[in-house]
Amino acid sequence: MSGRFVSIPARDLQFGMFVAELDRPWLETPFLVQGFVVSEPEQRKLLMELCNKVTIDTGKSQQGSAARKGRKISGREAILRETPGKRLDIYKDTRSFDQEIVSATEMYESYEATVKSFYEDFRRNKAINIKDVNETVNNLVDSIVRNPDACMLLRQMRRKSDYLHDHAMGMSIWSAALGRQLGLPPEDIKQIAFGALVADAGTVHISNDLLNKPAKLTESEFKYVQRHVDKSLEILHQTNGIDKQILEIVQCHHERFDGSGYPQGLVGSQIPIFARIVSIADCYDAVTTKRPYAPPLTPSEGVTLLYDLRDKDFQSELVEEFIQAIGIYPVGTMVELSSGEVGTVIAEYRRRRLRPKILLLLDSEKRPIKSRQYVNLLKTTHDSEGKPLDIVRALEPGAYGLADDDIFA
Repeated sequence: MSGRFVSIPARDLQFGMFVAELDRPWLETPFLVQGFVVSEPEQRKLLMELCNKVTIDTGKSQQGSAARKGRKISGREAILRETPGKRLDIYKDTRSFDQEIVSATEMYESYEATVKSFYEDFRRNKAINIKDVNETVNNLVDSIVRNPDACMLLRQMRRKSDYLHDHAMGMSIWSAALGRQLGLPPEDIKQIAFGALVADAGTVHISNDLLNKPAKLTESEFKYVQRHVDKSLEILHQTNGIDKQILEIVQCHHERFDGSGYPQGLVGSQIPIFARIVSIADCYDAVTTKRPYAPPLTPSEGVTLLYDLRDKDFQSELVEEFIQAIGIYPVGTMVELSSGEVGTVIAEYRRRRLRPKILLLLDSEKRPIKSRQYVNLLKTTHDSEGKPLDIVRALEPGAYGLADDDIFA
């Protein structure tokens, strides 16, 4: 490491200082990058709220106007640079989780039926009922705008055996959650969610044997699978009411930020911004879902993978916004606490990502808890014996014999 390191009170932070270390783990803060130049008032304010002391690297610190030059831009700034004049909002939950889960559960069942019908029509080359799909997507996005935790939990808990339909729903939900995090207008979020829902529709014309092959595809097989993009576009072009930006999502969501994707090998900003959003959601949902050739990653492992792929497969700023949207322990993650209790994350706190709200399912002896009990780690810092209470690990789906429906019992 370069430079001279000095520990100072957080209240003494100045713009241009390079923060190298905190007096708490980085993962307990909203800062995804470990080490950065303080260049925004909000950064300084958060550091003062979260830390007593910070360690400064004077060798990397900047002076004067240089403090703001070359700094890493946020996902919101990336949006504004490419779409000047667009108005971005800062969304706040307008319903609690308990309030939203009731309407979201009813909406989700309708959503499942609509997606199934859409893909069946696509398989038969029938005209798509755009009105029904639009209505369902609108209801989904309205729920996510009010409080995204309910739909994200339903996504984690109610996965189906039909991978194609299931993955389409997951892509749509995660894409909408990222759109909300970025502050996009609801109309844009609905286009993104619609595009994600139909992005891989052309795969219905690929044989199940090939889609479910338990081994790596050969080069010729992979090229054949890539043709699903053209098939998707072919049918959607024949459907009235499909917006140009939706078609761009379908065409470009398999492109990669470093140019390694398909079908055109586009690089960076050549890829439409909405397609870049959907590509992140596509990857996250795929790797956290059981596939014929790979076991699912836990949600926290999926987040780690995305972070490792930033500025390679995916734009760094958008990856970091996605992680901010869903958290280190995304809603629906099964976790084990230091007390031995097991539960499911049902709400995230954006500033303290390791201290979520959890619905307890098993007690410290791994016995089922019959009545609904919650623990808010932001407020409950110690267990009944006075020992620190923390998450010790994320669990695989089905751990300790728990089924997805247990959370809704």
